Parts: sequence; C-alpha cells; structure tokens
Amino acid sequence: MPRPGPPGAVQAGPPVTGKRGGPAGGIARSAIAAARLLVQAVGGGTLTAAMAALAAYGLWQVFRWGGREDQVLIGNLVFLPVDWYVALLAWRVSRRADLGCRTCRAWRLIFFAVICFALGDLLRFVCEVVLRTHGEPSWVQAIYVGCYIFTACGLIAFPARRRSGPERIRLLLDTGTVFLGGAALIWYLALGPALARGAHSAPPGLIAFGDTAGDMLVLFGVLSVLARGTTRSSATALRIFAVGVMAFIANDLIYGYIIAHSAYRAGDPVDTLLMVAVIAIWLSLACQLRAEPADDVAVPQEPASGHPAFLPYLAVAGSYLLLIVAGRHAIRADALGVVFLGAIGLTILVSARQYVALRDYGRLAVRYAELAAIDGMTGLYNRRHFMETAEVAFAHALGTGQPLVALMIDVDNFKQVNDMHGHVVGDQVLTALAQACREHVRPGDIVGRYGGDEFTIVIPGATSQRAIRLAGQLTCPAARVLGRDGKPLAYSLSIGIAQCPPGDDLPTLLAHADVAMYAAKRAGGNCWRVFGGAPDAGPADPRLATAAQAPPADWQSATTRPARTKPALRTLSDARP
Repeated sequence: MPRPGPPGAVQAGPPVTGKRGGPAGGIARSAIAAARLLVQAVGGGTLTAAMAALAAYGLWQVFRWGGREDQVLIGNLVFLPVDWYVALLAWRVSRRADLGCRTCRAWRLIFFAVICFALGDLLRFVCEVVLRTHGEPSWVQAIYVGCYIFTACGLIAFPARRRSGPERIRLLLDTGTVFLGGAALIWYLALGPALARGAHSAPPGLIAFGDTAGDMLVLFGVLSVLARGTTRSSATALRIFAVGVMAFIANDLIYGYIIAHSAYRAGDPVDTLLMVAVIAIWLSLACQLRAEPADDVAVPQEPASGHPAFLPYLAVAGSYLLLIVAGRHAIRADALGVVFLGAIGLTILVSARQYVALRDYGRLAVRYAELAAIDGMTGLYNRRHFMETAEVAFAHALGTGQPLVALMIDVDNFKQVNDMHGHVVGDQVLTALAQACREHVRPGDIVGRYGGDEFTIVIPGATSQRAIRLAGQLTCPAARVLGRDGKPLAYSLSIGIAQCPPGDDLPTLLAHADVAMYAAKRAGGNCWRVFGGAPDAGPADPRLATAAQAPPADWQSATTRPARTKPALRTLSDARP
C-alpha cells in the first residue's frame, strides 16, 4: 500500500489490485508491503539489530539457558543495555531542532520517561541481584510511575491541528468511551483482584495500583495522539510508539493478574511483552531520527475509506463481554436474566446499525470531498482546492523563510489539436500532461488544473533551479496520445516559472508565472521562461535545456514563428529545452 503524502501531495491514484491469491494472498501482500515500509522508515540495519535482540530474548525464554537459579540475574540484566540505548536515542531525537519546538518538547518528555524506566530497571537489578532483596522497594515503583506520567504528557504535547467545536466533542466522546472501556478492563484484570484479596496494604497492591493508574494515563495519551493526528515527520514514529505502549499495557495487565493470584519472578514469560514494548519504542525513535523535518501543521489520521473509528465500539463490546464474564454465575433463566441478556443484545444491534450508517455516511463524505476537490478529467486538484492547498503552503513558506516556486503550464495551440483531431484526443492530451506532472513531481508538490489547458505546480522548499529542471523534463513529453490518423501525436508546452519574493502573496506569484508563460508563447512556444531572472540566465542542466526543439510537424504552419530578439519583458530570462 503506498504511503499517503502530506496535504497537497499529488497521488498517482490507488494501486490496481487483482483477485489472484484470495484473502490469504492479500494478507501476505499487505504484510510484505508493511515490512517494506518498516524497513524504509527505520532502516535495515536498525530493524535487523532490533529483531535479533528480540529473537535472542525469545530463545532464552524458550530454552531457559542458565536454569532457574540464574533467571533473576539474566531477566534483569538483559534489559539494561537495551534500556539505556533507547534512552540515548530518545535524547538524540529530542535534540533535533528541525522538527519544531513543540515536537522537540514532546520527545523531550518521552526522553524523561525512558530515563525513569531505565533507572527503575537499574535499581531493581541492584535490589534483586546485588542486594538480593525480594522485589523492589515502593520508592522504586514511584520511579516507574514517573515513566507513565512523562509518557502521557509527552504524547499529549505533540502538535495537532485545530478542530472545530463539533469535532472536539466527537473526539472527547470517542476518547472517553475507549478510556472507560480500557479502565474497566484494567481494573477487572489487575487492580480489582489485588484489592479483593486485601493486598491494598501490601507492596503488591501498591504496585498494582501504580501500574493501573499509569496504564490509564498512557492509554489516554495514546488515544489522544491517535485521534488528533500529528506532524507528518512524526506520524509513522508515533504509530510504532503506540504499538510499544499497548504492549506495555498488556504486560502490566498480565503482571497485575499474576501478582494478585500467584508469585512473579524477574524473567518470567510475561516479560517477553515488556521486551516487545522496548523494541517497538527503539524502532519508533530510530524512525524519528531518519524522518525528514516537517512543519508543525498536524495532519489528521483519518481513514481514506470513510470507515468510522472502531475503537469506541470495541470498547463497548469489551465492556459487555466483561459484564457477562463477571456475572455469568449470577445470570439465571428468570425474568431479570432475560431482560439483562435482551438489553445486551439490543445494545449490540443498535451499535452495529450505527456503525453501518456511519460507514455509509463516511464513504459518501469522502466521495463528495473528492468531487469537490478533484478535477474529473485529469484527477488533479481543481482550481478552488488547488488555491486552498497552495495558500497553506505559501503561508508556511513565508512563516519559515523557506523558498517556494510556481510553474504555469499551457499546451501550445491546443485549439489546433481539438480542431484537427477532435475533442476526445484533446482530452487525452490533457490527461497525458496530468500524468506527466504526477510522474515528475515530488510527494509534497501541489499540482492542479488551473483552467482549460492550463496547469499549475507549486513546489514548496525549492528554488527556480529545481523548477527549471522540472520544466525541462515536462517540455519533452512522451508520445502517449494517438491522433485521429492513428499515429502518435506530439504536443509542446509553454511554461512560466516564478519564485516567491518576500512580501508577496500567492495570486501575485501565480500572476508572475502567468506572465512568464505568455512570454514563452511569444517566443514561439515549446520553451520555458523565468520571471525576474537576469537577462543572461542559463539553464540549470544543459542536458535538459539545450537548443530549441521544433514544434511538431502537424502544427508547423500554426505554431512556428520567427523568434524575435527579446520578449517585451525585460525581467524575463529564457532557456530552450
């Protein structure tokens, strides 16, 4: 599955998938694609080292090398190097100023959380291995609680986009539903049994209470960051981090259940989940170190398919399942039992109906959004949505001082194409030009159909030199369209380039690119011009911009004019591809 780009990113369309292989083949392909994305995100070397460490720990859990007498030693010792290496990675991530102040602040809080966890493991190793005490003191558990607090605060501190009032209400209701469902599960499995056995005055009870409260805080932080979305540079890293956090919560649930019903020793199989959590956080930090810097504008992580969030419904189903499990001995075949089971069944049916209705509504909303934002013929942004997206990129470029460049593209003598070959062929020319734009732009570039046979590209973070290379590539289009006579139809383009000067606005930038484009047309077409360049400015790459190409033979009489000495605009510099 292709990785979605940022707002304004040009996508070449959804991949075409066949039915070969059935569901098993689809799952295998999805797993392979996810593995490739993970390797790309964290790096092959890092992923290999992390998987090797996890495999070594798993083998030790299976074969128990060293015997039970060395279980506490190995079970505590194996975490220390991994913990402190993860702490080092967290410190390096928190020092990346190019991620933005708010993102750095959030990762700094997570660095403090990792330090608390590593320090807690170190002190537990000292207590259980060096001093040979049974378990760790309560003040060591307090350090672990600090890990939960810093993690929750760090997750909440990540930047997020501003939401409207109804969106905030829906987010609060969804988060509250999932939080209450998770809290009920945590209480039932971990804290409830400990308190029921009178362990609230003993260290195991305090440990269970601290872990439970910490799990609730971290659960709220994870739900918050997943629901609000975050910056493009941190989105993948935080998804991996969320996997680690959920492994932590699962470990604490099982750990609380164990200490409430039996005894726990360091290195028990439940610690495998803890190792999975640490490895996942390791990978998330490595992913953030490799990520390209991005702005602080948060991207909502909403599914493109229009499916509603399933976590609130999962929380409701889990709560009712707990209710049935907890009251299975009290439910009888009397009037109260029938009413009780009927109420559960009605709730399930109403929830299912609501989910289906929201799914259909979401699909319609996605479809309407596409119709309102996408040009039906070319699949690019229409003019309205292009201007909205480009305004955001333009404002960010002005705020950060980054360059931004615009290209105005027009098909030379497009009316001649329609007259000689028909409007169907003319539409195919526009579609082929749109496809060429998709193939040559970067994921963050913004491409739209400006009107008629005019297209516009806005390239954030690039100067006119990058635009010149792109113009050189676009002015040599592949012959993808067949004319009325069945032969490949060649067409030429006139391209105007303008770079964002300080103090201007987007309409002025596009007007400058439009002026440059018309100057290229006056020069005979099939070339590009730069607005505001020096008169002797040359091409950025001689291989892409050399001598002028003649227009297609079909249009020779209509398109070829003697090139005059200089265009009327003195502020234009030209180069011929």
